[in-house]
Amino acid sequence: MYRNALTGFDVVYGKRRSRTGETYFKKATASGFYRLLNYMCEIDIPTDTGDFRLMSRKVVDAFKKMRERHRFVRGMVPWLGFKSVALEYDRAERFAGETKYPLKKMVTFAINAILSFSSKPLTVAIRLGFFTIFAGLTGGVYMLYLKLFTNIPLPGLTAVLISIVSVSYTHLT
Repeated sequence: MYRNALTGFDVVYGKRRSRTGETYFKKATASGFYRLLNYMCEIDIPTDTGDFRLMSRKVVDAFKKMRERHRFVRGMVPWLGFKSVALEYDRAERFAGETKYPLKKMVTFAINAILSFSSKPLTVAIRLGFFTIFAGLTGGVYMLYLKLFTNIPLPGLTAVLISIVSVSYTHLT
């Protein structure tokens, strides 16, 4: 890593060529996570990397200025934009102990990473909110029409629907 840093790289990170001793499920979910993350993000996050890396002082100083609470280091360092290179290695099977990342922790890790580095979940939520408002307004207008111009009874339903749409609209704006 140090030799690569001496050739002008600000970040040298470890990239696994192979993962001995890991289950097919672990390998498949990790691969799927990185594919999804790179699809959803505007920056390129290297796959099969850990948080172990060598960084120059200017990278460390820039990193320390970031105020994120849930630090997804594998995304934060590339986001800084410094010159980086991977150092590939073959990871040996775990000698002793167990992973500190069971499935629940990995899912939380993945959700934090996606929500921290992608605006797509927010875009989906906003579109879903507008669709809900549109559907509610359409339904409200239709129910108002039924109440005013037909003899079809709608006891309390119109008021409930209009109230829900109004509350949804005020939360969106």
